[in-house]
Formats: sequence, C-alpha cells, structure tokens
Amino acid sequence: VFKKDKKGNEWYGTDDGLYRKEKNSPAYKQFTLLGLPGTDTRNKFINGILESQHNGLWLQTDNGLFLYRYDTDAIERHVYQDYTGDPLITQDVNAMYEDPEGILWIGLWQGGLVKYDPKNKTTKNYKLEDGLPSMSVQGILGDESKGSLWLSTFNGLSRFDKKTEIFNNYSVMDGIQGTQFADGALLKTSEGLFIFGGSNGITFFNPGDIEINISPPKVFLTDLKLFNKSVLP
Repeated sequence: VFKKDKKGNEWYGTDDGLYRKEKNSPAYKQFTLLGLPGTDTRNKFINGILESQHNGLWLQTDNGLFLYRYDTDAIERHVYQDYTGDPLITQDVNAMYEDPEGILWIGLWQGGLVKYDPKNKTTKNYKLEDGLPSMSVQGILGDESKGSLWLSTFNGLSRFDKKTEIFNNYSVMDGIQGTQFADGALLKTSEGLFIFGGSNGITFFNPGDIEINISPPKVFLTDLKLFNKSVLP
C-alpha cells in the first residue's frame, strides 16, 4: 500500500515492513514491526496505512494495530495488552477510519466493529446483538455530514449512526452487489460517491440520497371485492 503524508513524504506498506521516502530525498528508511509486543511473521506485511490528524500513521496488519508517531520517529502497538488499554477481541484488522473527533473506528475479521479512543485507550465493541449484520467488517467509509459510518461486511452493507448507535442494514434486496464484500475494496470519490467492491462486482451510491424513513406508511383502500366482484361499501 502507498500513502503520501501531509508533509510530502512517501510511505510504503510492504510484505517486509514499512518504508519511508522523505520529500526531496532519494533514500528509503525501513521500519520493522518485529520485536514489538506479540509480533510474529504476520506483522511483516502491512496492508493498510491511515494518516491521523492527531497522532501519526495508523498501520493495520493481520496481527494487530500499530501507530507510527511523528514526534518519536518510532512505531508502537495499540489495543493489544490490558496494561496499555482495552485490547481487541481479535487482532486481525480489516479496516480503519478516523472521525473528525479523533476516534478511530476499526473493522475486524470475526471481531465486529470497534470504537477506539487513542487518548484514553478505551474501546467499545459492536457485535451481532447490537445490530451489526456480520462479525467481519471489511471496509469503513465516513459520512461526516450525517455523523454516520458505512460498513461493508460479509453479510451486506450497514449504515451506523454514531449518535444513536443504530445499525441500518442493506441486503441484495436493496440492490447491492452481493452479501460478501472484500477488505480494502472501497473508495470515496471526489464527487462524494461511496464505492464498495465484493464477490459479485461493485456497489456505488451517494450516501446523501439515502434517507431512513421511520414513519409508517399510510394505508389506502382502493378496491373491495365480494365473490371476485368489486362493490362499493
């Protein structure tokens, strides 16, 4: 994966760790995750980089969440051990999204959706019993205008309202490509369209066009038949 940060530096997440190429420099510097608490060969492969507006670079792997800090020029592990904060119930990270308040939202494989406050080191886990359609969250895009998250999962799409903590789930009957979505297959376009990819193609939409109608529909009687013949009451 590739990321250019706000300073113009280039970052590469590879199958052999993290590399940085500073702006106007021909040299690359390698950062390894091996040696940090609980790491193994799975941590050589970095499959996601997210630049934080507050902390540095969030790094996702199949074995944990890590943070490269600009101020220390070093990498640290998060949400892993009790003494460093609330740990994740599984360390297989599929997706990340940081909201304007600095809260990191984490999608896990077989671990649900996690709300993580890096400042206080606290987490909150959302599962099937909370309304999440699948315990495998594959991608997260934020609709900042409505304070909601759109989640691609292994059982359709879901919109999560951060304020009410209510999930609205969407299935094939609503027109999505299929039930199974792929991790890393997502995009927010410059026009504001959301795109999610899965096993049967892509689903794209404008989140602003989708409204939740909580009012029950009005019922109108248009015909009354007795013995298959219309009658006027």
